[in-house]
Amino acid sequence: MGDQLLHALLGHPFAARVALNLSPSASSGSQYPSTQMDLDRLLPTESPLKRPFDAPLSHREALATFLRNLQAPDGRSSEIVAVLETWNCLPKTWDLPFKMFNELDQLFFGHQLQGRVVLCWNIFGDADRNPIGTTHSSPTAGRARIELRLDLDWDAFGRDQILATLLHEMLHAYFFVMCGNANDLADPDWESVKGHGEFWQVARKEIESITGLALIKESRSRIFTGSEIALLKTQRSMKFVIEFLGWEKTPQTQGRFRDAAVERGYSAIGDTDIWVPDIA
Repeated sequence: MGDQLLHALLGHPFAARVALNLSPSASSGSQYPSTQMDLDRLLPTESPLKRPFDAPLSHREALATFLRNLQAPDGRSSEIVAVLETWNCLPKTWDLPFKMFNELDQLFFGHQLQGRVVLCWNIFGDADRNPIGTTHSSPTAGRARIELRLDLDWDAFGRDQILATLLHEMLHAYFFVMCGNANDLADPDWESVKGHGEFWQVARKEIESITGLALIKESRSRIFTGSEIALLKTQRSMKFVIEFLGWEKTPQTQGRFRDAAVERGYSAIGDTDIWVPDIA
């Protein structure tokens, strides 16, 4: 898995969109507690274990349900704080979002996503301008697919952005699951907001106030320009890639990265651990 994922990370920066079939294991990888059943439920090959709602909710009703779930039971805030503390202590490996998904679903979304949502890392390629992630509705109503972007230097965004992006996309998936349509139809400009309508924004701000995370670009103190986004799609931090793969930082793993990077036309920028490809 490690070498396969390393080669995917160092693929051509303007390659076509590629779906990656990564299967996390509860017995290896990130130490975040999880069960294999919960992990398998997130895979595209697994049949969802729940049926869609027979009568989808309105966005207003879905938001009210979301807010009630956050307000009860007592101790919910301390549980969220504990999850964030665990996130801060663990390496940011590729399988960590999978292992956190079930607990985040329980704490923020009342376990409505489990069995209805697929999660995967994908190579977006140059055709997709979205630099971080996306969520799609399933052909079956009340289901969704979350894709996190692999071909990106997440280290430059800040490690917390992985978790913030996961929650951002889970919130989209929540409205897909509960309402059958991620667009907020109460918003007169819903065609242009692409799912970031009035009720989604209220829920987003609630998550941000509890977690301190920035779920959308406009919430970050640092907003990247178009040229910077292009660089973030191509550059790779050796330190972060080794951590992301779940490897220990040793001369051997650094050598594996360098060998693979050179083979694929990457070179280091000066004395830094940032590598960029020759795309001339």
